[in-house]
Amino acid sequence: MDDSDQVYDDEMAILNNNATTTSSISINYKPHAISLFLKNNPKEWLIQEKKKNINVKYSDVWNVFGEPSKINESGVYIIIEGFASCLKCYKTYIKKKDTGTNPLRNHSCFKKYMLEKKQHEQLKNMTSQATTSLITSSSSSTCNFKFNPLSKYGLVIKSTKLTSDEKNKIKEATVQWLCQSMRPFSIVNDIGLRNVIQHTISLGAKYGNIDVNSILPGRAAVTEHSKIMTNIHRENLKSNFAELQMSKSLTIIPDLWSDKFNTSSYLGITCNTVDSDFSHSSFDLAMYKYTEIDKKAENIASAMDKALLPFDINLSNTNVMCDRGSNFVKCFKYYDPLHCYAHRLNNVIKKCFFQNQKKRTTDASASNYITPATTVAVNDILNSSNDEDSCDEADDEYVPSIKLKSKRKSNINTSRTRKTNSSMLAVDHMKLNVSELPIEAREYLIKLKEAGLNDEIKSMASVSLKQSTSVRWLSLINSLQSLHRAYKATKKVLQKHDRRIYINPDDLKCGSA
Repeated sequence: MDDSDQVYDDEMAILNNNATTTSSISINYKPHAISLFLKNNPKEWLIQEKKKNINVKYSDVWNVFGEPSKINESGVYIIIEGFASCLKCYKTYIKKKDTGTNPLRNHSCFKKYMLEKKQHEQLKNMTSQATTSLITSSSSSTCNFKFNPLSKYGLVIKSTKLTSDEKNKIKEATVQWLCQSMRPFSIVNDIGLRNVIQHTISLGAKYGNIDVNSILPGRAAVTEHSKIMTNIHRENLKSNFAELQMSKSLTIIPDLWSDKFNTSSYLGITCNTVDSDFSHSSFDLAMYKYTEIDKKAENIASAMDKALLPFDINLSNTNVMCDRGSNFVKCFKYYDPLHCYAHRLNNVIKKCFFQNQKKRTTDASASNYITPATTVAVNDILNSSNDEDSCDEADDEYVPSIKLKSKRKSNINTSRTRKTNSSMLAVDHMKLNVSELPIEAREYLIKLKEAGLNDEIKSMASVSLKQSTSVRWLSLINSLQSLHRAYKATKKVLQKHDRRIYINPDDLKCGSA
């Protein structure tokens, strides 16, 4: 037994012998012992919030501290006089009238609380404080003010015409930044970047020409402040979600995706809401690394509960939209989910273009034998349909109808021919890799890729041909749309290079519908 256990036992014996039925207890013991009681015996000890009088102004320390109390024989918690305990870490201090709350202000939890409170107030008042001088000067009728989307942040934007030399300097600085840091050109249109720049300009108007390093925070500061803003927005969302769930106008859309490079899976949740004014909004609610052992329904449900717990979302009062993957269907079967039509449309297109139809032949022996490579592919497809299917791959599953013989002759010709053996199988080509596609399809893709005429087609039709890939969502529809828009230009380019195209343009209209 260590010293802390001995202190705990000794103090517990003293308190048990001196228990009273009054509203408070005054016993001579150490603050450290009370901290141990609060940690180790929560059934008999707790911290009560300070009882406040409406007409009296209290210190901020009582938002972090409370009064320790112990249950008596009647089951009533009695306050221990002369002490104050932290609501988070149970650290207990002696409270004296001559010192007041000064000793409590040095506690680490209180300092952290005051820092977060200060940052929260600065976050709310930052915009109005930064633009005070601009708003004051706006009373002049000679000034032209332009209201743009940034005005929703409280910014009054003054329209100023820069000289050509000044504009060129801004352009040069922007190009140097993008090229040196390898940033996409589209980042200059980002509303967040423009918002930050506008804030810095407002501060410059207030304080003059100041060093940018004294304004822009570093990586560590931004990371730490993002946690504070996350907590603030999460609390706001919780209150909004509570109202939306009462009218069942909150919809969540979960999805699983995998990063094959890092061999990691992630659970993403998109949120759609409709408020009392029938205003629709959609945003990404959460993105968590999927840490469950597999992607079975019960494990997905567990991951969903963990992800939705910070927002107090009850699935019973929430609309759920998901794909038709067997794991998602089983996971949300009790919540009457809506199934995503985008997956269905995508799979309809894939079935139309990548599904070989079963051909009839008089040669009965041809239907009995298949090549070894095809056998492996078909077996993989048959065995891949389980409760861990990914969201889009398991949607609208197709079961091949052919029966594979367990025994086959040893003199099978395994050479690559264009016989109809593979076409006899109703294989789900949605799950095939490029190397497992039929020979005709592979040759068609190879010819398109080797032609190297995409740049010429793009210069003529202003549209480049997009190739369908299994790792890009809805890439097949995009591929068909690009070919439909550039069909005439593609045909002219192929004819120019003495090539032919055998595609009916009417067959491409389904991709652009």
